[in-house]
Amino acid sequence: MPYKYFGLFIALLLTYTVPAQTPATAPKRILVLGLNSSQFNSNVYYINELAFLNDTAQSKVVDLYNQTLLQTLTEYSATQYQFVLANAIETAAIQRKSNYVEWKNEYKEPYLALDADSLQDILFRDLIRKYAADYILNLNYYNIFRNSPPVFYSTSIKTRHIIDYELFNNQLGIASAGQITLISTNAKATAMKPKYSDFAAQLIERLQIVEGNFPPAVAEKKYLRQRERIIKDAWGAGFSLGWGNTYGWFSTQLLRNIGTQWDINGGIGFGPSGFKAGIGARYFLLNYGRRYKPFFEINYAWASGMKIEMGGEKDDSGTQLYPDRVSTFRIPSDQAIHLKTGFRWLKNSKAWMLHVGYAMPFKGDKAKIVAAGSDVSVETFNRRKNWADLFTIGGVDVGITYLVYFQR
Repeated sequence: MPYKYFGLFIALLLTYTVPAQTPATAPKRILVLGLNSSQFNSNVYYINELAFLNDTAQSKVVDLYNQTLLQTLTEYSATQYQFVLANAIETAAIQRKSNYVEWKNEYKEPYLALDADSLQDILFRDLIRKYAADYILNLNYYNIFRNSPPVFYSTSIKTRHIIDYELFNNQLGIASAGQITLISTNAKATAMKPKYSDFAAQLIERLQIVEGNFPPAVAEKKYLRQRERIIKDAWGAGFSLGWGNTYGWFSTQLLRNIGTQWDINGGIGFGPSGFKAGIGARYFLLNYGRRYKPFFEINYAWASGMKIEMGGEKDDSGTQLYPDRVSTFRIPSDQAIHLKTGFRWLKNSKAWMLHVGYAMPFKGDKAKIVAAGSDVSVETFNRRKNWADLFTIGGVDVGITYLVYFQR
């Protein structure tokens, strides 16, 4: 090839081999309308306590929480979305004419909704045009809540900050609506900024489910999974009761969630097979209903074994009155693998679990006879021996567990 055409050849080659860069897509704009004093409530703190906590005047408490929330939204970094604020005059004009009613979203979850008769279509459409907004986020209600209000004032009370909202598209149809709950042990407005960022993240996740145009069943499944983010990677603790329970008939356990589908757990407890300890893992399947979730579980458990007595009678001091009528057995130490299935019922950060399963012992030794009792009939002794054999590790595992998850 002549040298004078070499440069032209290279230029053509680069033209066809270097991909053209796609222009960056402008983020979708979410116009935010804030709160006023009638949209704020707390059953945990009186307004003067919130004023003291935030070092501000009582008349400025609601505005402080509102402005902190709004500022956090505008500072939130999201590639595809941008939160913008309507000015105070425009927000006040909407608030003056807005009424709210108790309602349920498409997933049958209650929230405080903007009354359709008070929806100011003209004002909303003007705001959409003015701000070139793709969505309008109306903050309907802010509630600092606790099931059992505290007896004494404290700055470190664990509370739920529940925000009711509606997200309208630019045709004023509801894109998303409901409640988002934020858990905090510091209710000071400035301390809530990381939680408000989480509010923004959850809102965007819900919006992306809507924009994905998924079939209703798939969208609901994604929504329920998103709602469980409150326990994602969270630690939890609880107690269990049951027959043949993995960690003992009366036991405590500690767990760590891995995402929302797995957890690893360990526990200790006590039962007729002695002191018990073990570890295990659960895998949660798809949601069944609104709050129920089936799971499978596998555990390894160790039992120390113990000596038990059956029969006889003791006086008030614990002295055996009829030692010849007592049968004594030694429950052997052993290990077992437990396979279980069950359901978890989750509400916010608390859960109940019901399970049934079977434990396979490593040795499977029966209870050892220490003393049959010289004044015990054969029939009575055999009945006691059968009961003692049931107390060994292994066999049917049925129980109930109560758990509390600790949010980060």
